Amino acid sequence: MNAENELIYHEPLPRVLLIDFQRWDAEALKKSDINFKISSPTYHNLPKGRHLSFSADQKFSEIDIVFLYADYPGPEELFANDFLAGGLPGLCKQSVDFLVDRRNGFFVCFVGNNSAKSIQRFFPDVNVHNTNFKIKGTPHRFVKDFADSPFFDFVKTNFEKAKAYFALSEAAYPNKPKPPYRGRSLLVDDVGRRYVAQLDKVSSADEVKPFAIFLPVYKDTPAQVLYILEKILPKIKPSLFPNIVDFGYLSLDEFLPKELIQLKKEKRELEKGYQEKLAEYQEKEDKIKKDKEYLADLLAQKHDILKESCRKVLQEILEMVGSDLRVIDVDIEDDMKDVDRRLKDDLRIKLPDNKIILIDVKGADKTFGQGALNQLSEHRRIFQKNHKDYDIDSLGFLNHQRSVNPKNRDEIFGSATHDSLERVKSDEFAIIGTYELFKLHKALSQKEVLTNEEEVLAFLTDSGINTFEQFFKVNQK
Repeated sequence: MNAENELIYHEPLPRVLLIDFQRWDAEALKKSDINFKISSPTYHNLPKGRHLSFSADQKFSEIDIVFLYADYPGPEELFANDFLAGGLPGLCKQSVDFLVDRRNGFFVCFVGNNSAKSIQRFFPDVNVHNTNFKIKGTPHRFVKDFADSPFFDFVKTNFEKAKAYFALSEAAYPNKPKPPYRGRSLLVDDVGRRYVAQLDKVSSADEVKPFAIFLPVYKDTPAQVLYILEKILPKIKPSLFPNIVDFGYLSLDEFLPKELIQLKKEKRELEKGYQEKLAEYQEKEDKIKKDKEYLADLLAQKHDILKESCRKVLQEILEMVGSDLRVIDVDIEDDMKDVDRRLKDDLRIKLPDNKIILIDVKGADKTFGQGALNQLSEHRRIFQKNHKDYDIDSLGFLNHQRSVNPKNRDEIFGSATHDSLERVKSDEFAIIGTYELFKLHKALSQKEVLTNEEEVLAFLTDSGINTFEQFFKVNQK
């Protein structure tokens, strides 16, 4: 007995047709333990011999369920002749009509790359667009209005297993009546584009019968085919599985001993308590991440986000060593109103006795060149022109190779480090990688170093490419 859905399958079983599946996937499905009558059309000589193509002599009148693996390695134009020779559009559409109207069957389509022409062989009224979205980056939602579809939970559960999602729409033909079916969108993006859709045939008596589903291509598509055959289609198309013996009623409380009913109740309460506690911890985790996001920004960002991160972290460092100095954002508190903001430094720390630290903040995907040092020189020159009585220190916070783990990054100036260091020394600049600032903040937060304002200011102003270890390792507990 199947422990999950408690179904037993007896002959005769539905006949399944695989179209355009990769050769090894088709063979694996035919050899599976499920015992369905799985067949596939003749192999055609498509590029790299990777796919099958629909054959004109296929006896589709004997087929109950069709799976189309519409994912092709090259531009769809390359397949146009193969589609015409191996599956005439009229014949393909006729096969779907027969499947739906005469066999009461079901069509599952996995929508992948270059799939538009392939799918329109069978569904002329369905358009596939090149629009797709990043699984972890594009706003989307599951349409709860259609949560009654057996595919709804399947789509949610396997959301991140998809290779990609391609937008679907209804093809527009002038003077053509609407097709006798309705589409139900299970997954849409933030502007309403559909990415997973179910087609339902609507009878004159308003009886609704699902007959097709458009899913993404999954990383483990063969496993999904078996799951759909075993777990979903028997619910949607029970007429295709007339000899299934269902023992699900044995799980109902009225047929269980009282000891098991009590145990199941305690189990449900335990699971509920666990989920509530888990949600509570997740909420705390999300809050900490949001509140401390500026620490991650110190390593991953550039432009204004990186500038604000450096300002906040440096201000907290000064406060942790008992300093009342302030880190000023020049765009907010500016005493050089007549100077274009593009010609000014990013942050400043005003010190006693007319001393000041001018700070430039820059992030880059690669290592830095002389441009970062040229900017320090220019900002110092402009400030001196307007404030001749100040003693100036120039500091650069540089975040290089942002996408690389900070522990594995190259030196800030890469292959130009030797020449850059000479100039840093001669021009009396201080250069600090943002990871060094991160390490100092973390060490102070965890009380791993004992230091003071004077030592922190030395770290910020001594000429050179300064590191946390150079200035603070001797103070570690």
